[in-house]
Amino acid sequence: MAARAEDLIIGIEVNSPAIRLSISTWIAAHLQRHGRIVRIGLALTTGVAWAGAAPPRGWWPMLSLGVAFLTLALHGQGTRERCLFGGLTGAMFYGLTLQWLMDFSVAGYVAMVVLETTLLTTAVALIPAHRSGRWAGGWWALPAALVLLEAIQLRFPLGGSRSLASRRARRTDRSRWPHRSGARSW
Repeated sequence: MAARAEDLIIGIEVNSPAIRLSISTWIAAHLQRHGRIVRIGLALTTGVAWAGAAPPRGWWPMLSLGVAFLTLALHGQGTRERCLFGGLTGAMFYGLTLQWLMDFSVAGYVAMVVLETTLLTTAVALIPAHRSGRWAGGWWALPAALVLLEAIQLRFPLGGSRSLASRRARRTDRSRWPHRSGARSW
């Protein structure tokens, strides 16, 4: 029988025959006591971790750590809270990683941060919530939603992340190829 949060005292299950420490139950109890503030901190930390994983820093292990933090923040939360935590994560992540857009247009920067944050918030809101004491989405729901979000971001907005620059590079590379006699040109 699983221990309830009120049966936990700093990670020790009171009702179990053998007293054992469990990190996950300690985290669950801590989140139960300090709830929203800890979850907001986890969501903001996720945004910073993901920004650290993005180029030019490229500290890629931070991406997994951020996913774990956001998974903890979302566990057992309703749609409104998931939207809040997804929005905070997106605002922090895209706010930090899209700063280069301000060299071109501050309004464009703000618009892209809002648009990308909205996409992330929507993906996080679609993760199934807990039902009858269990989290229906499981640990895999957030990574699956992030993969789907990435697939959407490869096409939208503005043609995706591999839009005009890669097409232009391919066209330029083809124009530099030497043409043999009788060969077709693009």
